[in-house]
Amino acid sequence: MEDVSDQIFAGTENLSGAEKEKKIKENSKNIKEKAEKDGKFKAQVKPLFYGNQYFLYVYKIYTDIRLVGAPPSAIGKFGGDTDNWMWPRHTGDFSLFRIYADKNNEPAKYSPNNVPYKPKKFFPISLKGVHPGDFTMVFGYPGRTMQYWPSQEVDVTMNQRDPDRIKIRDKNWLLSAPIWKPTQK
Repeated sequence: MEDVSDQIFAGTENLSGAEKEKKIKENSKNIKEKAEKDGKFKAQVKPLFYGNQYFLYVYKIYTDIRLVGAPPSAIGKFGGDTDNWMWPRHTGDFSLFRIYADKNNEPAKYSPNNVPYKPKKFFPISLKGVHPGDFTMVFGYPGRTMQYWPSQEVDVTMNQRDPDRIKIRDKNWLLSAPIWKPTQK
């Protein structure tokens, strides 16, 4: 990831409107092509702050990805196949994948000769259990996390918002449910 704003705006100082936009697109295309280095990488140039700053994102793409593990479905069924809206719910819906690369640890199309990718850094997994002060990583979309909700917000959600939403959904479901009528012969 690199700030390429100076390169994007080069040659646009005395331009305006469509001419400026055309020059920005041209500069962006040139930066992207240079970064991709004959297909070794994938690159994108993206505007930030309403086009006042531009960043180049360069990716090395590995396509030989293989499934290496998945839990049995019974891990989260709690004795039966529950409806999606029943809680507590954890269906063990995760999988483990491994990236494969060529002998030089570079991206390669699938081949039986590929070997597991060896990253420069990785998170070690400890089998010693959890202790106070240990690092914890929480997955989820950070734009919608509820991690920092105060207790008052939790209370309002549990005791007002969620019950109100459930009542509304139940009413909508009843209104939209088909009415069963026996067929006459």
